[in-house]
Amino acid sequence: MIYAKKIIALLFLSIPIGIFAQEYSYQKSYHQEGVLASEGWVQNSVKEKYWKYYYPSGVLKQEGHYKSGKKEDFWYYYNENGDKIRQGHYNAGKKTGWWIVYKNNLMVKKCQYQDDMLNGYSIQYRNKKPVLCRKFKNDSLVGEWDSMESFKKENSLKDLRE
Repeated sequence: MIYAKKIIALLFLSIPIGIFAQEYSYQKSYHQEGVLASEGWVQNSVKEKYWKYYYPSGVLKQEGHYKSGKKEDFWYYYNENGDKIRQGHYNAGKKTGWWIVYKNNLMVKKCQYQDDMLNGYSIQYRNKKPVLCRKFKNDSLVGEWDSMESFKKENSLKDLRE
């Protein structure tokens, strides 16, 4: 009798697991030429977890994570030569936090986003040194400084760390 109760309890506990378990499948798509275009995880026809996208040449174009079909966490973007051209963070499919733009493998711009809009500072670099700093609020320019000296007169450097 005790043995039968244990079996019934185990069966009862396994039913909710089977009902709520959602299978992930690995999906690949291809360019017309037969070259891999994208690959990543899908759950109930929705992109999830880690994904990669490729140029028709086969070179990695972008990579990052999805959550519930929206870009999430860090994403990296590359040009057709394989050089990183941009990186940044998404939250529920919207750019957020610092985004960095590269040219010839050097950082040329660093911008703060919130809810997919420029919110905060945008700093342009030349030869690894800041040459122009702008401040944005909801994609609108609210301040501009052409040197770090002029920036420091009105702002704190810790503002750039946010």
